[in-house]
Amino acid sequence: MDRLMGEGRVKVKTYRERQQRWLVNQRFARVILTTMAMLTGDEISCYVAWGMHFANTSTSQWKSRAGKEIATWLSMPSIVLGLHFESELGDYFEECYAWHNRTGPLYTRSGFRMMEVHDLVFEMEYPWWNEAVAEPKKRMPKTIKYLEDNFEGEEYEKKLKQIKLGIKAGRDELLKITKRYLMKAPLVLLVLCNRRRGPAFLRAVLSILHEYPVEGVQLFNESEGDWGQYIYPDKTERPDDEKIWYDLLTKDTETTDDLIHFWRQFCLNWDILTDDLQRLSREEDPMGGDIMAPICKAKNIT
Repeated sequence: MDRLMGEGRVKVKTYRERQQRWLVNQRFARVILTTMAMLTGDEISCYVAWGMHFANTSTSQWKSRAGKEIATWLSMPSIVLGLHFESELGDYFEECYAWHNRTGPLYTRSGFRMMEVHDLVFEMEYPWWNEAVAEPKKRMPKTIKYLEDNFEGEEYEKKLKQIKLGIKAGRDELLKITKRYLMKAPLVLLVLCNRRRGPAFLRAVLSILHEYPVEGVQLFNESEGDWGQYIYPDKTERPDDEKIWYDLLTKDTETTDDLIHFWRQFCLNWDILTDDLQRLSREEDPMGGDIMAPICKAKNIT
């Protein structure tokens, strides 16, 4: 590479693709694209020139073949398009990684901030994937621009469809994972820590506890204090932001039983918590604006 680009200008490293494909491969793709943008004096991408140099001058058969393959692959628009897609997907993973490396209102040290994990899901992950599915160009502008500049006709439509299917598959996988773990008891009870969605979630839970009493057990002190509205004789009057949680937590007997079990297991029915729960249940618009969780706009979550 020094012979082609000048000493020390471009340093070649070997990267090993990792099967889990979480952030590492996306960073490698970004490095490759950055280096590919560096041109020789003949306006040829340094990687392509480097590969052709090996193909034409190496006395080793396998090195010559490897050089030819590198030059061929990195001259193929479909390969470069894939690198752009991988690189911009890394922006999402970088944000997730950075979030775990920061402190939060409930944590003074960085790490896996479990009590705040729904903040990450609702405020970053769901909106990112929902917007990427709806308008790929907003989240992957370089990928779509490269697609528009290098493909046309049926090939363009085919590649665009592949990109959209890939993004949708990523969004569906996120929904599957979060639905399986974060949207079931006990972890779903951590939504109580979310100041934006906690009030509506609590009112939905109180409604369930009211409708599914446990004989001889006080699930919460309904008779004392001032609770927010959670009883709806006409179920059509239940607000949408409460309905999404109510439907999610009553979709089957096991889900409802788990909710009640862990409500008691975490001692949320103790009288000492009544005042705090009542204040939370009375909140109507804790942060202003639209308090509908992005989960409400995601498909197939309930």
